[in-house]
Amino acid sequence: MIEKVNITDANVVELIREKLPAATEANKGLMQANGFEQGKNILNEEYDSKISAGVYSSTDNLNNMGTGILLALRGFQYTAHLYITNSAKIYIKTIRSNGEVLKDWTLINNTIT
Repeated sequence: MIEKVNITDANVVELIREKLPAATEANKGLMQANGFEQGKNILNEEYDSKISAGVYSSTDNLNNMGTGILLALRGFQYTAHLYITNSAKIYIKTIRSNGEVLKDWTLINNTIT
Protein backbone atom coordinates (compact mmCIF):
# COMPACT_ATOMS: atom_id res chain seq x y z
CA MET A 1 0.00 0.00 0.00
CA ILE A 2 1.22 3.50 -0.81
CA GLU A 3 1.96 5.72 2.16
CA LYS A 4 0.55 9.25 2.05
CA VAL A 5 3.26 11.88 2.57
CA ASN A 6 2.63 15.54 3.34
CA ILE A 7 5.31 17.69 1.74
CA THR A 8 5.90 21.02 3.40
CA ASP A 9 9.69 21.21 3.22
CA ALA A 10 11.56 23.07 0.49
CA ASN A 11 13.67 19.96 -0.18
CA VAL A 12 10.89 18.22 -2.12
CA VAL A 13 13.14 16.05 -4.29
CA GLU A 14 14.93 14.48 -1.32
CA LEU A 15 11.65 13.77 0.48
CA ILE A 16 10.20 12.05 -2.59
CA ARG A 17 13.39 10.05 -3.21
CA GLU A 18 13.36 8.70 0.36
CA LYS A 19 9.80 7.41 -0.09
CA LEU A 20 10.36 5.63 -3.43
CA PRO A 21 10.68 1.84 -3.26
CA ALA A 22 14.04 0.38 -4.25
CA ALA A 23 14.22 -2.12 -7.10
CA THR A 24 15.86 -5.35 -5.91
CA GLU A 25 15.72 -9.05 -6.89
CA ALA A 26 12.85 -9.62 -4.42
CA ASN A 27 11.15 -6.21 -4.67
CA LYS A 28 10.69 -4.86 -8.19
CA GLY A 29 10.21 -1.31 -6.90
CA LEU A 30 9.95 1.06 -9.85
CA MET A 31 11.30 -1.46 -12.36
CA GLN A 32 9.25 -1.60 -15.55
CA ALA A 33 7.01 -4.61 -16.03
CA ASN A 34 9.13 -5.58 -19.04
CA GLY A 35 12.40 -5.01 -17.16
CA PHE A 36 15.56 -7.08 -17.55
CA GLU A 37 15.15 -10.61 -16.19
CA GLN A 38 18.20 -12.22 -14.65
CA GLY A 39 19.14 -15.67 -13.40
CA LYS A 40 16.01 -17.46 -14.60
CA ASN A 41 15.80 -20.84 -16.29
CA ILE A 42 14.17 -21.17 -19.72
CA LEU A 43 12.80 -24.43 -21.10
CA ASN A 44 12.39 -25.34 -24.78
CA GLU A 45 8.59 -25.26 -24.55
CA GLU A 46 8.66 -21.81 -22.89
CA TYR A 47 11.21 -20.24 -25.21
CA ASP A 48 8.86 -18.86 -27.88
CA SER A 49 6.07 -17.76 -25.55
CA LYS A 50 7.67 -16.54 -22.32
CA ILE A 51 10.88 -14.83 -23.38
CA SER A 52 11.49 -11.20 -22.38
CA ALA A 53 14.66 -9.14 -22.16
CA GLY A 54 17.14 -10.74 -19.80
CA VAL A 55 19.68 -13.44 -19.03
CA TYR A 56 18.47 -17.04 -18.83
CA SER A 57 19.99 -20.45 -18.16
CA SER A 58 19.02 -23.34 -20.41
CA THR A 59 19.57 -26.83 -19.07
CA ASP A 60 17.46 -28.77 -21.57
CA ASN A 61 19.42 -28.35 -24.82
CA LEU A 62 17.68 -25.25 -26.21
CA ASN A 63 16.90 -25.78 -29.91
CA ASN A 64 19.42 -28.68 -29.96
CA MET A 65 22.33 -26.27 -29.39
CA GLY A 66 23.38 -27.69 -26.01
CA THR A 67 23.03 -26.24 -22.55
CA GLY A 68 24.09 -22.65 -22.01
CA ILE A 69 23.16 -19.05 -21.30
CA LEU A 70 20.64 -17.05 -23.34
CA LEU A 71 20.95 -13.27 -23.50
CA ALA A 72 17.82 -11.56 -24.90
CA LEU A 73 18.13 -7.88 -25.83
CA ARG A 74 14.90 -6.09 -26.70
CA GLY A 75 14.90 -3.00 -28.87
CA PHE A 76 11.97 -1.01 -30.27
CA GLN A 77 11.46 -3.00 -33.48
CA TYR A 78 13.23 -6.29 -32.84
CA THR A 79 14.87 -8.54 -30.27
CA ALA A 80 18.32 -10.09 -30.55
CA HIS A 81 18.99 -13.40 -28.82
CA LEU A 82 22.56 -14.53 -28.14
CA TYR A 83 23.04 -18.09 -26.95
CA ILE A 84 26.39 -19.10 -25.46
CA THR A 85 26.76 -22.85 -24.98
CA ASN A 86 28.81 -24.53 -22.29
CA SER A 87 31.28 -25.49 -25.05
CA ALA A 88 31.73 -21.77 -25.94
CA LYS A 89 29.76 -21.82 -29.19
CA ILE A 90 27.85 -18.58 -29.80
CA TYR A 91 24.59 -18.40 -31.74
CA ILE A 92 22.46 -15.36 -32.67
CA LYS A 93 18.80 -14.98 -33.67
CA THR A 94 16.79 -11.83 -34.46
CA ILE A 95 13.01 -11.51 -34.13
CA ARG A 96 10.61 -8.63 -34.91
CA SER A 97 8.37 -7.38 -32.12
CA ASN A 98 5.40 -9.11 -33.84
CA GLY A 99 7.16 -12.51 -33.55
CA GLU A 100 8.40 -12.73 -37.14
CA VAL A 101 11.85 -14.33 -37.27
CA LEU A 102 14.24 -12.04 -39.15
CA LYS A 103 17.21 -14.41 -38.96
CA ASP A 104 17.02 -17.84 -37.36
CA TRP A 105 19.77 -19.27 -35.16
CA THR A 106 23.15 -18.72 -36.80
CA LEU A 107 26.47 -19.92 -35.41
CA ILE A 108 28.97 -17.09 -34.95
CA ASN A 109 32.47 -18.18 -35.90
CA ASN A 110 34.58 -17.42 -32.83
CA THR A 111 37.60 -19.59 -33.61
CA ILE A 112 41.08 -18.13 -33.75
CA THR A 113 42.84 -18.60 -37.07
